[in-house]
Amino acid sequence: MISAVRRLLTRRPAWERRGHFRKGQQVLTHRGAPVTETVVWVKDGKVGMSHNGLMTVWTEAAEVRHAHGCRPCLDDLNAQLTTHAEEQHTYWNQWPRDARDAHEKAMDDMVHGSDRTHSFGPNTRIPAWMRAEFDGRMHPSTSPSLALGRLWDPLDWPRICREHPDFVLEPAWQDDLNTDALVAAYQLLRDRRFDPYLDVDLEMELRPVPEAPAAITASAVVTRLAVEQQLDPDTYDEVVRLLGDASTHPSSSLCYPMLPDGPGEDRTQPYTVSANTETVWGW
Repeated sequence: MISAVRRLLTRRPAWERRGHFRKGQQVLTHRGAPVTETVVWVKDGKVGMSHNGLMTVWTEAAEVRHAHGCRPCLDDLNAQLTTHAEEQHTYWNQWPRDARDAHEKAMDDMVHGSDRTHSFGPNTRIPAWMRAEFDGRMHPSTSPSLALGRLWDPLDWPRICREHPDFVLEPAWQDDLNTDALVAAYQLLRDRRFDPYLDVDLEMELRPVPEAPAAITASAVVTRLAVEQQLDPDTYDEVVRLLGDASTHPSSSLCYPMLPDGPGEDRTQPYTVSANTETVWGW
């Protein structure tokens, strides 16, 4: 019986065995992590860690690997990195090579402003109207795609769609909510003197356009419609009717300031809730 237990334990990965991690050792919490953590405690299959003594976090020991000096951990990290690289290669290959190359060139050509926005660069062949509408308004996108930038300014999207009927503006991951309903809801809010905005990722596409044959262009993928104001019940209900069931979680949430800005404020205290209300439809 004892020998059977020992065989079972030896089959377990090293990082799941008791005593594998000790206080003071340097560890990583996931593959490719750029920052090492220092073990400060180990208890009940969990590892507590700190970084430069500034904070302490904990996670399951099974999620932790030694940063150096441990062959089983390093071998597993290398195997994870190889698998991750293969997954990334497969993922990005869903876009043709010429599209990926065009996206890389466009991003390298971007002109960055002091307010952390960017504009299309001089060598990027993009429709002139897109420069006029989007330059200086694009923010870095976190979308794992060929996104050129993220927009959340309160642009006149209904006018843009009217003037450029080939431009595609659509909600993300929604098959039963069409562009017309989204634009109508946006226009309704503007007509009622609210200031709505769309949270949009500009997704690059390769297709001929009149201004520059075979140039890049973009479509707009919308992840949310928001108003940083409290809506009256009638307006709210009308927007909900326009967006239909695809608007799975219309909600009102309180806005918080980014940081207390008064001199001498104790920043360890919870943020003061703003009197404003943000109404959001997200997809």
